[in-house]
Amino acid sequence: MNKGAPSNAIIEASITSEWIQGHRLHHGQDRRKNTLVTIFTANTPQFSTDMAQRAIEIKLGPRQSEDFRTWAFAFIDQYREIIIAELLAILRGPPVEEIDPANLTRWGGWMWRC
Repeated sequence: MNKGAPSNAIIEASITSEWIQGHRLHHGQDRRKNTLVTIFTANTPQFSTDMAQRAIEIKLGPRQSEDFRTWAFAFIDQYREIIIAELLAILRGPPVEEIDPANLTRWGGWMWRC
């Protein structure tokens, strides 16, 4: 893959395929539903038409002159009630993700369960 041109057919196929398949440690060949989110960072990305139609572009503004800590504390002070309300809504809401018992591994004791 060329630097600055993430339009390689293999990468596109991996991102857009319905299933991800490959070797699963201690199990052999396996496959699972492709529910992954892929993130690219680039200064001047050049996607193929297919990738460009699927991509969501997030542009960051110019760097602020003040330091991040000062900005972060000011942001939190300004939006404190909204931030707390959003976090409480998430905590009170239904579990978002659950691990299928068929996918538990020998490390199941350390896996996150909602």
